[in-house]
Amino acid sequence: MVAFTGGGDLVNQKKKTNIFQPRLNIQPRDMSTVVSTGDFRLNAESKFEDGQSYVVLDWDPVVDVSDGYLVERTTDGANWMVPPTNYGKKIKILNVYPGSNNFLKSWMDQVDPNTGQPVSMGLIEVDPVSIDSFNVTPDSYLKDDNGNYKYDGIYFGSADNNDGKDLVDASVLATQRFGDTGRSVIFGHDTMFSYHTQFSRLALNLNLKLFSNFAGGVNDDRVGSTVVKFTEKMKLGYLTQFPYKLDPNAEFHIGFSHNSGQYYQYGSDTQRWMEYLPPFGVFAPSEHYLDANGVPVLGNSGDRTGDNNWYLVTKNNYSMIQTGHSTGSCSSDEAKIIANMVYFTSTLNVLPHGEDHTVKDSAAPDTPDLSLTSQNTDQINLNINSTDNKTDYYYRVKAKTPTITKYSDHVKVPVISGLKGYVYSLDDDPAGEPEITKDPTTGNITNINLNPNSNTDNQAPLTVNRSNGAGKYLHIVAVDNANNVSGTKTINLSDYFWWDYKAATKALTIYSHALNFDNDTQTGSNGLKEWPWWSSYRTLIEKVVIKPGVSSVNKLDNLFVDLNALVSIEGMENLNTDQTTSMQSFLKNCTSLKNIDVSRLGTSALTNTSEMFYNCRALEVLDLRNFDLRNVSNSSNMFWSTPSLWQLILGENTKLNSDAALANPAVETEIVDAGVTYYVTNPQWREIGSGGTVHDPKGLSQTAAQIISDSATATGIRIYVWDQQGKQTLATTGNIDFGTHRGSIREHDYMSTAQEFNITDNRNARSGKSWRIEGAVTKQFELANDTTKKISGNPIYYQSNGATTNLTSTAQTLYSGTGGSGYQDILAIPWTMSFKSQASTIPVPGQYKATITYTLVNVP
Repeated sequence: MVAFTGGGDLVNQKKKTNIFQPRLNIQPRDMSTVVSTGDFRLNAESKFEDGQSYVVLDWDPVVDVSDGYLVERTTDGANWMVPPTNYGKKIKILNVYPGSNNFLKSWMDQVDPNTGQPVSMGLIEVDPVSIDSFNVTPDSYLKDDNGNYKYDGIYFGSADNNDGKDLVDASVLATQRFGDTGRSVIFGHDTMFSYHTQFSRLALNLNLKLFSNFAGGVNDDRVGSTVVKFTEKMKLGYLTQFPYKLDPNAEFHIGFSHNSGQYYQYGSDTQRWMEYLPPFGVFAPSEHYLDANGVPVLGNSGDRTGDNNWYLVTKNNYSMIQTGHSTGSCSSDEAKIIANMVYFTSTLNVLPHGEDHTVKDSAAPDTPDLSLTSQNTDQINLNINSTDNKTDYYYRVKAKTPTITKYSDHVKVPVISGLKGYVYSLDDDPAGEPEITKDPTTGNITNINLNPNSNTDNQAPLTVNRSNGAGKYLHIVAVDNANNVSGTKTINLSDYFWWDYKAATKALTIYSHALNFDNDTQTGSNGLKEWPWWSSYRTLIEKVVIKPGVSSVNKLDNLFVDLNALVSIEGMENLNTDQTTSMQSFLKNCTSLKNIDVSRLGTSALTNTSEMFYNCRALEVLDLRNFDLRNVSNSSNMFWSTPSLWQLILGENTKLNSDAALANPAVETEIVDAGVTYYVTNPQWREIGSGGTVHDPKGLSQTAAQIISDSATATGIRIYVWDQQGKQTLATTGNIDFGTHRGSIREHDYMSTAQEFNITDNRNARSGKSWRIEGAVTKQFELANDTTKKISGNPIYYQSNGATTNLTSTAQTLYSGTGGSGYQDILAIPWTMSFKSQASTIPVPGQYKATITYTLVNVP
């Protein structure tokens, strides 16, 4: 890639050659822009590969550079820090070991059981030297014959108590000079602690406070364990990424080690990467804290300024790791942590090139935009779009020469990972958000369910079907490749799918929507306006559910017309009809609908109620007490063919027109209410009146025409019902068995099994009213296989309560009684039947059958 920046050179990033060209102001979006011109040219480019953002930096070589180059970075243009930029380069480390504890090289050379390769991966070269030798002439080990540093870092350690070895004044100063160049300085276990006064002089480079209560017990400053983990704050930092991708959520098992009174201070720019996990052992049972005065205390209550629970800390190119208490012991886990730490703190570049892999796109994408591209009855097609946003980083390169410190151009680099995709969900919550699922190890969002068209086209098509979108809210967020999540865009799918039919429940559901007769209906083949469910589902719908938020902006004509299987409407109170002017044929031909609550419909704007309840043949009760029909001019056939409507409630403003077609009741029409059957006794309506009930009205008897006429001037609430009489029922066993008998049957009586008459009396005002049961033989005994052969005479006798009655073809009273005063009378009357053979002539043996008819007679 070629970048044109603010000087006179064209820099080819691939070939890294300088060619003079006129200055051109052309910048690809992922290339750097010059904020201010420096002593030498710096170019930078951000990239995103394998789930990782990074910045590639190239700069012009500086003549006579003393030590190398330090890349400095800031995000605010003011506070500069030094990131590691030696990604992929070979690092050379001087291990200054105590006594005979020359272990670092063998730790790096040990074989990783997972790869079969050395832990160093050939990227880390270790030269050992004893601390005793190093203390004599430190620079002779750090520098070559020309006085140039030959190592990228120093590693001090590792052994318990550092084998009692400390630095000397000369080696402290040499180490500080080495670290000042930006080269890595690493301290192992028990190097920098209070008993080693020379090492302790370097503690400020890590902002550590040192204490020395090592007497054991609860106040001991040493806390340790055999298990460590990354801190929550740092678990996704660069130190976990290279050269090993360490599981940020894992627990790493190490040889026992401990902190030796080195306290990490909150609020400093030191980074605590790893901490010990309990159980803590050997020295201190728990971690300690620094109080507001910087003094170690137990407990984490009050103002605390630091603590001693850490295994690995870093600050720029300095670090300390507690490996070494178990002298010589270093698990492969620990070795990998050390390898990553070496790279993380190696910030000095000796070549004019570096890669910063610690950057991150931390800016979330824009909240998605949604636009409708097409729509039909059963689905909508949406276009989703979002733009990822950049995070700006600023860079400069520092180069020291023998006479001057030079700085490169100050450049700005936009780090942007690009859009990964979208996560969307459907639910009933207007404030809902899509659930985000992350890989616990990488932090990657794994439930992207809508992908953009391409890497360069963030748009994505989304189809939502009525079957899963009706009545729902669509929530969608954009996710970039750095796993930043945008704000949530929510739309109410009821704007598109405001109704739905479910075959499993045979239910039509209407969701929050302003019903518009002109827009929501279409003209059918019969020329009538049809609501969208009419053509496909009108014969299937058994239930209507109206959700909150449904209203009508003009007319509701034909809304539920021809739903002949409809038996219930739920949520009618949610239908706002305050502005509705017409409800013509609203429930026309809903022939199965018995009950409906329309008491809370707004009706004051209505001018047309024609055929509103037309042919609702099963409708029994209508409560119109709150109907305001004063503006209605057309109510033709409003109640036409409602033969089951036996209760009508009208209010003061329920003004009915003469064309409403309210019918008079038909005598003998059955009414079943609460399991009790009544029958109509009067071809007129009757107002309940004072002291009356719906089944025993006391008011004025009126025709339907009179009710309509009176509604013009009537006041108050009037309840009209049909005059009715409760019914009386008789039930008994259908077959009477006299058994099978052999030999002569002359002069014998044969008894049937015991029977019962079951009487239910629900007659109105039945107290004292008589009734009786009559019986008659309506078909004489006939031979089953030859009906010409009959038994003569009257051989059947009814017996009950000690009385015997000979049954003949003439009806006779078998039992009589009177009505009671309770809710209903239920009587069981036991009886038996006898067959007297001597009272008859039997032509031939065989099976004979006769029919006896019982009649319940109401008196009078």
